[in-house]
Amino acid sequence: MDESSAATQPRLAQLSDSGIRLLMVEYDRLKGLEVAFWDLYFKRFNDFMTATLALIGAYVALANLSSPLVPVGSPGPEILAALVFTWGIFTFLNLTQISYGIRHWVNAMNEIQRYFIENDQDLKSYLYFRRSSLYEAPAGILGKVEYQASRFLLRGSPKLVLAVLDSGLLAYLVAMLLATTRLLPVAVAAISILVFSVSGVLHAGYVRLIYRRNYIAD
Repeated sequence: MDESSAATQPRLAQLSDSGIRLLMVEYDRLKGLEVAFWDLYFKRFNDFMTATLALIGAYVALANLSSPLVPVGSPGPEILAALVFTWGIFTFLNLTQISYGIRHWVNAMNEIQRYFIENDQDLKSYLYFRRSSLYEAPAGILGKVEYQASRFLLRGSPKLVLAVLDSGLLAYLVAMLLATTRLLPVAVAAISILVFSVSGVLHAGYVRLIYRRNYIAD
């Protein structure tokens, strides 16, 4: 880098050695928080799926054994669906809060990196995989598609699974309720599909709302 270009580069205030050490300690602390919260994110999802499969398996086993705990004609499936639906809603809300709350830790780490880069532009060449690149869409249509796909596979799939599961269970409960009325089966099916679609839109809208509320530009 020549002297003329270096002179035009904006520079942040120089910190003392103790200040730089504090930044490094803070960076490590933020990284630990991010890892801990992602572990919590996937643990909550795995706990929900494990418990749900266990409940379904236990119900099917009791029903096949003609257990008195599951008498024929009982509203067991509806009760089970309502239980899983309620738990799924709370899990979805929790995962959404955790995943977008983590952006605060990431943005704070990016600010620490920015200090070092803007005080020494040569460092930028060595930070090939900056943390902020995880959240920056590359140019071009194909690049943006690949970026969105990678974000989904990294963090979005658990929320999508919960959104589809919750919407399906809600549609099922509505269909079972409407089946007790005089509505035609076609009408029941149409209303259930509408409920599924509206529920999916509401799930996506909540994610977008939390995203906007927690977003801090890099």
